Amino acid sequence: MDAPQGPADSEQGEELQRLRRRAYGPNADIGGDAAAQARLSELEAAQRRERAPVVDAAAVLLAPVSERVPVAEPLEGSRRASTSVPHPVGTASAEHEPDGGSVAEQDPAGVPIVDSEPIDKARSEPWWRRRRLLPWALAAVAVLAAAIGIGVFFVVDGSNRPEPVAHLTSQGQPGSGSIPVDDDVPVRYDLTVADFVSYGSYGPLHIWSTTKLENKRCIAVVVENHISVFECTAPSVDTIADYNIEPNLIPPAPSGELTPYVRFVLHDDVVDVYRPKEEGEFYGS
Repeated sequence: MDAPQGPADSEQGEELQRLRRRAYGPNADIGGDAAAQARLSELEAAQRRERAPVVDAAAVLLAPVSERVPVAEPLEGSRRASTSVPHPVGTASAEHEPDGGSVAEQDPAGVPIVDSEPIDKARSEPWWRRRRLLPWALAAVAVLAAAIGIGVFFVVDGSNRPEPVAHLTSQGQPGSGSIPVDDDVPVRYDLTVADFVSYGSYGPLHIWSTTKLENKRCIAVVVENHISVFECTAPSVDTIADYNIEPNLIPPAPSGELTPYVRFVLHDDVVDVYRPKEEGEFYGS
């Protein structure tokens, strides 16, 4: 039986119950009180230390008495087997070590009994400490879900993206008489033919580009010595120019259809040519 509690023990017991109600009760509020949290941990640790000697004493009382077990005599020339059963844990082995840790016990079969105090300590951790792991776990799940979503997007997007039918590379400066000097675009933007770079042609469509405008990269579609389409974007963005032409004047689409829709996309130092089946179904739309 437990020894009668003194006034100090009674006060600590009441304090422990009060702190536990603040920590584990329906209206727990100890999460913002660091001093109360530390006091609760101190009282719970003291209670566990008080219970440990009682458990150790009970283990000593229940330990069986050592005895010798008779065994059959071995055959001639064979090794004699041991007839002793491991001795039970004595009173000295149940005592605590000087540093406060308890010595492991043994059951009657000689198997050590692992001290359950670390497990009990983990289970009795205050709820405000265990909950610290929850935000990290949720963040890890969110990051994993985002990574999976991005991977699926690129796989699906890559499979649906059309392939260019031609790649046009830089051919140098266009001829000086490629367009008249009074053509609308050069006059409006104060450009000359020497400010452009030619990327060759696709059918009757000649493709030029220029970077002479401030912070712009431009692409021009030249038809019959006239800049028919002129589009500009920031240097970090692909520049796109769409054109509709008589289908018989350009190669058929990869499907064999004669479609009038052509898109030219300038990125890096290459102009890619795309031929969609319908208007608006271009790369970059």
